[in-house]
Amino acid sequence: MLDIVSNPQGLRIVELDAAQIPRALDDVDLAFINTNYAMAAGYIPGRDAVFMEKADSPWVNIIAVKAGREKDPALLDLVEAYHSKAVIDYVAQHYEGSLFLGF
Repeated sequence: MLDIVSNPQGLRIVELDAAQIPRALDDVDLAFINTNYAMAAGYIPGRDAVFMEKADSPWVNIIAVKAGREKDPALLDLVEAYHSKAVIDYVAQHYEGSLFLGF
C-alpha cells in the first residue's frame, strides 16, 4: 500500500493479513487472495477466480540456494524431483487448475 501513488477513483483500499481475506469477502467489493488461502477456505481459484496470474508471473515461487551450493547433488536431486512428471501429474490432479508450475 505504501507504493500507491494515485487513487483517481477514490477507492477505499484496506490492507488485511492474507489469511483474513477469504473471511472478509462478504464485506468487500474486490479482494486479492493467495491461492493457498483461497483453497484452505474452500475456493477453487481455477474455477472461482475472476482473474489469475499466469505461470510466467514475476512473482512465481522459486528454488533458491546459498551461493556456492548451486551444484550440491542433494539440491540438484530436489530440483529434478520437482520437475518430474509425478509432480506435474500431482498438481494437475489435486489443484484443479488453480496452481501453475513456473517451469
